[in-house]
Amino acid sequence: MTRRCEASHHLPETLSPQALWDCASWLHAVGREAGLPEHSLQRLDTCLQEALANLLNHGVLPSGSHHAEMTTTVTIHGEPDGSGSAILELVDTFLPFEPTPRRIPAQRTPPQAARLQPGGQGINLILHNADHVTYTQADGHNRLSMRVQWTSPP
Repeated sequence: MTRRCEASHHLPETLSPQALWDCASWLHAVGREAGLPEHSLQRLDTCLQEALANLLNHGVLPSGSHHAEMTTTVTIHGEPDGSGSAILELVDTFLPFEPTPRRIPAQRTPPQAARLQPGGQGINLILHNADHVTYTQADGHNRLSMRVQWTSPP
């Protein structure tokens, strides 16, 4: 059974591939300790890595800033019947970027490999793997929230 937990991970001021790896390792450790189903943990991991890769490759600092603040929080809720949800939230101080207007087909079918170009699929992968995505921006902080849900095992 999945247990309820909440944990946060502060990322370094300068993102690097190692920082992405460390954050993903943190997510896996928290998820496994809470009993998060492996498939749901993999979906959350994809969302995390794609969101952080977008910040690493495309994040723009506000004028006059020399670094960004970034925090990742995961909140896991397990129900007695084995169902549950996990919310992964990434808060940063880069310039705002609204990722949620782009949509993928409702049937959650991955894009055909023949149509894919290298790169440029991060937002689509997030929208494909998360059951619900929200973005808000207030007081210089961007908040990207990605929820993954699962049902009780058969």
